[in-house]
Amino acid sequence: MSAAPSSAEPYLRLQGLSKVYATRDGPVRALDQVSMSERRGQFVSIVGPSGCGKSTLLMIAAGLMSPSSGLVAIDGSEGADRAFAKAIELASLTGASLTALTIEGPLPAYAATVGEVDEVKREKDSFFRALAVAAERQAKEAGLLIDVEIRPGHAAEMIVRRAREGGFDLVVVGHKGHFLQDYLLGSTADRVAHHAPCPVMIVK
Repeated sequence: MSAAPSSAEPYLRLQGLSKVYATRDGPVRALDQVSMSERRGQFVSIVGPSGCGKSTLLMIAAGLMSPSSGLVAIDGSEGADRAFAKAIELASLTGASLTALTIEGPLPAYAATVGEVDEVKREKDSFFRALAVAAERQAKEAGLLIDVEIRPGHAAEMIVRRAREGGFDLVVVGHKGHFLQDYLLGSTADRVAHHAPCPVMIVK
Protein backbone atom coordinates (compact mmCIF):
# COMPACT_ATOMS: atom_id res chain seq x y z
CA MET A 1 0.00 0.00 0.00
CA SER A 2 1.39 3.35 -0.95
CA ALA A 3 1.69 6.05 1.63
CA ALA A 4 -0.75 8.94 1.63
CA PRO A 5 0.58 12.08 -0.02
CA SER A 6 2.38 14.37 2.37
CA SER A 7 0.70 17.73 2.97
CA ALA A 8 4.10 19.26 2.26
CA GLU A 9 4.13 17.95 -1.30
CA PRO A 10 2.99 20.51 -3.89
CA TYR A 11 -0.45 19.80 -5.33
CA LEU A 12 0.03 22.36 -8.09
CA ARG A 13 3.37 23.52 -9.47
CA LEU A 14 3.90 25.92 -12.36
CA GLN A 15 7.45 26.70 -13.41
CA GLY A 16 8.54 29.43 -15.84
CA LEU A 17 5.09 29.65 -17.42
CA SER A 18 4.64 32.02 -20.37
CA LYS A 19 1.78 32.71 -22.75
CA VAL A 20 1.79 34.99 -25.79
CA TYR A 21 -1.34 35.83 -27.76
CA ALA A 22 -1.15 36.77 -31.43
CA THR A 23 -3.21 39.85 -32.31
CA ARG A 24 -3.58 42.09 -35.34
CA ASP A 25 -1.51 44.70 -33.50
CA GLY A 26 1.28 42.25 -32.71
CA PRO A 27 2.02 39.70 -29.97
CA VAL A 28 0.63 40.34 -26.48
CA ARG A 29 2.42 38.70 -23.56
CA ALA A 30 -0.22 37.59 -21.04
CA LEU A 31 2.18 35.65 -18.79
CA ASP A 32 5.94 36.01 -18.50
CA GLN A 33 7.97 33.40 -16.59
CA VAL A 34 5.34 32.83 -13.86
CA SER A 35 6.22 30.25 -11.20
CA MET A 36 4.09 29.14 -8.27
CA SER A 37 3.69 26.12 -6.00
CA GLU A 38 0.61 25.39 -3.90
CA ARG A 39 -0.18 22.54 -1.49
CA ARG A 40 -3.42 20.62 -1.08
CA GLY A 41 -5.81 22.34 1.28
CA GLN A 42 -4.40 25.83 0.72
CA PHE A 43 -6.73 28.66 -0.27
CA VAL A 44 -5.16 30.90 -2.91
CA SER A 45 -6.35 34.19 -4.36
CA ILE A 46 -4.98 35.60 -7.62
CA VAL A 47 -5.57 39.32 -7.84
CA GLY A 48 -4.63 41.99 -10.34
CA PRO A 49 -6.06 44.48 -12.82
CA SER A 50 -8.12 43.45 -15.82
CA GLY A 51 -5.96 41.94 -18.56
CA CYS A 52 -3.02 40.99 -16.32
CA GLY A 53 -3.30 37.25 -17.10
CA LYS A 54 -5.34 35.87 -14.17
CA SER A 55 -7.79 33.93 -16.35
CA THR A 56 -5.00 32.70 -18.61
CA LEU A 57 -3.06 31.38 -15.62
CA LEU A 58 -6.08 29.54 -14.21
CA MET A 59 -7.04 28.05 -17.59
CA ILE A 60 -3.51 26.70 -18.12
CA ALA A 61 -3.43 25.32 -14.56
CA ALA A 62 -6.76 23.56 -15.23
CA GLY A 63 -5.48 22.08 -18.49
CA LEU A 64 -7.94 24.08 -20.60
CA MET A 65 -5.20 26.04 -22.39
CA SER A 66 -1.60 25.31 -23.36
CA PRO A 67 1.38 27.57 -22.63
CA SER A 68 3.13 29.16 -25.58
CA SER A 69 4.85 26.87 -28.05
CA GLY A 70 6.98 27.35 -31.12
CA LEU A 71 7.79 25.43 -34.29
CA VAL A 72 11.09 25.98 -36.11
CA ALA A 73 12.03 24.49 -39.49
CA ILE A 74 15.61 23.26 -39.87
CA ASP A 75 17.47 21.87 -42.90
CA GLY A 76 21.15 22.48 -42.15
CA SER A 77 21.37 25.64 -44.28
CA GLU A 78 22.77 28.93 -42.99
CA GLY A 79 19.32 30.49 -43.08
CA ALA A 80 17.79 27.65 -41.08
CA ASP A 81 20.67 27.76 -38.59
CA ARG A 82 19.97 31.46 -37.96
CA ALA A 83 16.26 30.71 -37.56
CA PHE A 84 17.02 27.93 -35.09
CA ALA A 85 19.30 30.19 -33.05
CA LYS A 86 16.54 32.83 -32.90
CA ALA A 87 13.96 30.19 -31.88
CA ILE A 88 16.27 28.99 -29.08
CA GLU A 89 16.67 32.59 -27.92
CA LEU A 90 12.90 33.23 -27.91
CA ALA A 91 12.13 29.96 -26.11
CA SER A 92 14.73 30.76 -23.45
CA LEU A 93 13.25 34.22 -22.89
CA THR A 94 9.59 33.18 -22.80
CA GLY A 95 9.74 29.67 -21.35
CA ALA A 96 7.92 28.35 -24.41
CA SER A 97 8.17 24.76 -25.56
CA LEU A 98 9.97 24.25 -28.87
CA THR A 99 9.64 21.72 -31.66
CA ALA A 100 12.15 21.51 -34.50
CA LEU A 101 10.84 20.15 -37.79
CA THR A 102 12.97 18.92 -40.66
CA ILE A 103 11.39 17.74 -43.90
CA GLU A 104 12.84 14.86 -45.86
CA GLY A 105 11.92 15.61 -49.45
CA PRO A 106 11.49 13.11 -52.30
CA LEU A 107 14.49 11.32 -53.74
CA PRO A 108 16.08 13.06 -56.74
CA ALA A 109 15.09 11.86 -60.18
CA TYR A 110 18.68 10.98 -61.13
CA ALA A 111 18.71 8.11 -58.59
CA ALA A 112 17.46 5.70 -61.25
CA THR A 113 18.68 2.23 -60.29
CA VAL A 114 17.80 0.33 -57.12
CA GLY A 115 21.39 0.62 -55.90
CA GLU A 116 21.46 4.37 -56.48
CA VAL A 117 18.12 4.84 -54.72
CA ASP A 118 19.32 2.88 -51.69
CA GLU A 119 22.59 4.82 -51.53
CA VAL A 120 20.89 8.21 -51.76
CA LYS A 121 18.35 7.18 -49.12
CA ARG A 122 21.10 6.09 -46.73
CA GLU A 123 22.89 9.40 -47.23
CA LYS A 124 19.70 11.36 -46.59
CA ASP A 125 18.82 9.33 -43.50
CA SER A 126 22.31 9.87 -42.09
CA PHE A 127 22.12 13.61 -42.81
CA PHE A 128 18.76 14.07 -41.08
CA ARG A 129 19.77 12.00 -38.06
CA ALA A 130 22.88 14.14 -37.64
CA LEU A 131 20.74 17.27 -38.02
CA ALA A 132 18.39 16.08 -35.25
CA VAL A 133 21.27 15.24 -32.91
CA ALA A 134 22.87 18.65 -33.49
CA ALA A 135 19.56 20.43 -32.77
CA GLU A 136 19.07 18.49 -29.53
CA ARG A 137 22.65 19.25 -28.45
CA GLN A 138 22.29 22.98 -29.16
CA ALA A 139 19.01 23.14 -27.25
CA LYS A 140 20.50 21.26 -24.30
CA GLU A 141 23.41 23.69 -24.16
CA ALA A 142 20.82 26.48 -23.87
CA GLY A 143 19.05 24.63 -21.06
CA LEU A 144 16.02 23.70 -23.18
CA LEU A 145 14.21 20.47 -23.93
CA ILE A 146 13.23 20.15 -27.57
CA ASP A 147 11.26 17.76 -29.71
CA VAL A 148 12.83 17.06 -33.10
CA GLU A 149 10.62 15.61 -35.82
CA ILE A 150 11.70 14.28 -39.22
CA ARG A 151 8.80 14.08 -41.65
CA PRO A 152 8.59 13.28 -45.35
CA GLY A 153 6.90 15.68 -47.74
CA HIS A 154 7.19 19.08 -49.35
CA ALA A 155 8.64 21.79 -47.14
CA ALA A 156 6.03 24.57 -47.10
CA GLU A 157 3.06 22.19 -47.10
CA MET A 158 4.44 20.10 -44.24
CA ILE A 159 5.42 23.11 -42.09
CA VAL A 160 1.92 24.59 -42.43
CA ARG A 161 0.27 21.24 -41.74
CA ARG A 162 2.39 20.60 -38.63
CA ALA A 163 1.73 24.14 -37.35
CA ARG A 164 -2.00 23.50 -37.68
CA GLU A 165 -1.85 20.04 -36.09
CA GLY A 166 0.23 21.22 -33.13
CA GLY A 167 -1.63 24.48 -32.48
CA PHE A 168 1.68 26.34 -32.27
CA ASP A 169 1.75 30.02 -31.33
CA LEU A 170 4.66 30.90 -33.62
CA VAL A 171 6.53 29.40 -36.58
CA VAL A 172 10.16 30.40 -37.16
CA VAL A 173 11.75 29.80 -40.57
CA GLY A 174 14.86 30.94 -42.39
CA HIS A 175 14.57 33.22 -45.40
CA LYS A 176 16.35 30.74 -47.65
CA GLY A 177 17.04 27.06 -47.23
CA HIS A 178 18.23 24.07 -49.24
CA PHE A 179 14.86 23.56 -50.86
CA LEU A 180 15.03 23.66 -54.67
CA GLN A 181 11.51 25.09 -54.73
CA ASP A 182 12.88 28.27 -53.14
CA TYR A 183 14.57 29.03 -56.43
CA LEU A 184 11.95 27.67 -58.81
CA LEU A 185 8.61 28.47 -57.18
CA GLY A 186 9.36 31.28 -54.73
CA SER A 187 10.46 31.20 -51.13
CA THR A 188 9.27 28.40 -48.86
CA ALA A 189 9.21 30.99 -46.07
CA ASP A 190 6.87 33.25 -48.05
CA ARG A 191 4.45 30.39 -48.72
CA VAL A 192 4.50 29.35 -45.06
CA ALA A 193 3.80 32.94 -43.98
CA HIS A 194 0.86 33.10 -46.39
CA HIS A 195 -0.81 29.83 -45.31
CA ALA A 196 0.21 29.21 -41.67
CA PRO A 197 -2.54 29.36 -39.04
CA CYS A 198 -0.35 31.40 -36.66
CA PRO A 199 2.24 34.21 -36.85
CA VAL A 200 5.43 33.41 -38.79
CA MET A 201 8.85 34.90 -38.09
CA ILE A 202 11.14 34.88 -41.13
CA VAL A 203 14.78 35.20 -40.05
CA LYS A 204 17.19 36.64 -42.60
